[in-house]
Amino acid sequence: MANETAADWDEPNEDRAGDGAPDRPVVERWMVLGVVTLAIFLRGRAAEEMQTLNRDPQGYRQIAEALTRHGVYGLFLFTSKPIPTAYRPPIYPLLLAPSVVLREGAPLAVAMLHLLFGALTVWLVWRLGCRWGMPLRAALLASGLIAVDPILLNRSGQIVSETLATLLAVVALHALTSFSDRPTWRRAGLAGACLGLGILCQPTYLAWLACTVALLPAALGQMLPWRIRWSQACACLLGAAAVLAPWVVRNQMQFGVPIVTTTHGGYALLLGNNPSVYDHLRSGAWGSDWDPREFNATWLGEQQTVGADEVSRDRLAYALAWQNIRDEPSMFLLSSVARVGSLWGLVPSRVTPFEGHRARFLRYATGVWYALEFMLAALGVFELGRRIARTPWLWGTLLVVSFTAAQATFSGSLYERAPLAPVLTLLAATGARELWAGRRPIKLAS
Repeated sequence: MANETAADWDEPNEDRAGDGAPDRPVVERWMVLGVVTLAIFLRGRAAEEMQTLNRDPQGYRQIAEALTRHGVYGLFLFTSKPIPTAYRPPIYPLLLAPSVVLREGAPLAVAMLHLLFGALTVWLVWRLGCRWGMPLRAALLASGLIAVDPILLNRSGQIVSETLATLLAVVALHALTSFSDRPTWRRAGLAGACLGLGILCQPTYLAWLACTVALLPAALGQMLPWRIRWSQACACLLGAAAVLAPWVVRNQMQFGVPIVTTTHGGYALLLGNNPSVYDHLRSGAWGSDWDPREFNATWLGEQQTVGADEVSRDRLAYALAWQNIRDEPSMFLLSSVARVGSLWGLVPSRVTPFEGHRARFLRYATGVWYALEFMLAALGVFELGRRIARTPWLWGTLLVVSFTAAQATFSGSLYERAPLAPVLTLLAATGARELWAGRRPIKLAS
């Protein structure tokens, strides 16, 4: 029986380079369906228990309401009519817009939307593992890990973009895998378009696009002449530009500036690089939570010096943040280390100063879960060796590295690594397979 289980782990995958659906045994299909069902159930329970889908902490539903009722992509800033904005990227509010029509049923509609995102993510992670040459059961384990991922369970019960961003990460990885399997201009453009959709969900994807375009010619090795490889990199960039163009043109017409991402970047940079944060780190309170309320009150007063112009406020925030960085470069480096530590932290921060026993248990249980997953992922990296820097694993490596580098500069949290979950679970499944292989009994020759 042990040898039979080991064989399941080592079952070869014949669909590594193909694009069609693999010819799997019926039992495999049912197992995948079971994992997808588990993901839907857990996300539904999380949304029901948290009861936070009637809140709008980041203004996404407010923008969706402005779109639905006024035809304006904007925010209601103490007015009855929305003011045009580019503070949040557009794709998530656009998908939320139909739910606003339901009024009382809006939270349920958002929950159903997030369940769809989650189910697709789980299924696509399994498919991605199969396409990356992983054994069937290892790919299934990866999909199971992402089905129960604590960060994704938490974010699926809130009106935030991480659930969609994670789905778009898997979609982009599939597109990049298709391109590296058979490099064509059309596939390069499609991969760029998928990355462009990611940018319209979370601007951090811009760093992934930049890394991908820069390394794409080298990633193809000696398969094609350099001229063709660079032209395909340009095709990838053009694909992303085509998706971003409507948003950029809209911002040019509305604000007189071709904004590619959002006007939130300046605030995010200043939030992570201001005297209050630097003093907090200088005091030696490493690992403790910084309270941003005093900073936000000060920043609110600073904004009044430039009026209500959103672009001017963004420029002011960037100017102040870069000035702080130039004044104290050593503290910027220290804060960057702290931000990376926060991104890759194990235990989420407390939501309130006083938490109950259940909330504390869940937080530390999350820490134990990620500690185990990270150890398996590290084992997976060791097992892959140099393959981690070759296609198709290279695309996942670039995703992790680019997001980490971006979060080292801008303010972020543990939840910002949600789009990295597909790669981490695939690595963890690879590590688990290697761990299982290490304890496998030796089959004696008869």
